[in-house]
Amino acid sequence: MNRTQSIGSSRLPSCAIFQFLHYITANITTYQAWPKACGNVDVKVDGIFFDEAPANGTCLAYMQSAAAFARSTLSSPTLLFNAGAAVNSSYWGLADYINVFENSAGAFTPSLIPSLDGDGDYAAQASAIIYGYAGSDTALVSDVASIVGSQASGGAALGALLISDISFYSAFPANWAKFVDAVAQANSA
Repeated sequence: MNRTQSIGSSRLPSCAIFQFLHYITANITTYQAWPKACGNVDVKVDGIFFDEAPANGTCLAYMQSAAAFARSTLSSPTLLFNAGAAVNSSYWGLADYINVFENSAGAFTPSLIPSLDGDGDYAAQASAIIYGYAGSDTALVSDVASIVGSQASGGAALGALLISDISFYSAFPANWAKFVDAVAQANSA
């Protein structure tokens, strides 16, 4: 798609947008209708993960429209923007969570957190996806505690976290159960 393709007489902002807004709103409308489509079974979409969300402020109007539509269509949705990097401060008011880091374990260090979450101003909303983790179970518990558990002690922290031992998203992480236990331990400390 050309970054400045027109829709009628309006033009998209010159930023990397992978779907026209009407495709996103159509998808959200479809998700909202799942309970009826499934025979009114207990199927509820209570969140939207906006993948490849922009980090700079040039797409603010686009993200405002997408977030407003999701909030008006779904019942009490949780909105997560996946920018994978520090974002323009104007986005923090639009989403419940913003994924500010998506990279390998080798590229992550807790000292990065202040540069990603507005020096702690948005710590409760910031999240990270760390993949390719090869540490031991003991190291995982320690690493999770240093990332999510330090908020209680006034240090840098994130509101949400995923640490996966795989480097791709086509399988379920083998370290899932240990990761969940580590998060539970960090949150109970």
